[in-house]
Amino acid sequence: MSINEIYASEAPATDLAARRPSPSRIIAAEGISKSFGDTKVLKDIVLAVDRKDVVCVIGPSGSGKTTLLRCLALLETPSAGRVTMEGQVIGDG
Repeated sequence: MSINEIYASEAPATDLAARRPSPSRIIAAEGISKSFGDTKVLKDIVLAVDRKDVVCVIGPSGSGKTTLLRCLALLETPSAGRVTMEGQVIGDG
């Protein structure tokens, strides 16, 4: 498992390898959570994508893949966490 994979963990985002700064980091999600009413769709997602990385988001129907991508594209506002692009905070939940 590399640092460029998605980690859904109970550990705080500060403890995860994806938090390490990288000059080639294109986009990062730190502790992203999203709820719709009482339904938690995403819980503390950490994602780091460096230049030239190829990332696939896979999972069963209803697991939050599209919601994660919508949060990264700022089409949805995360309930918690932040999204950075090339070191600049672009979304803060």
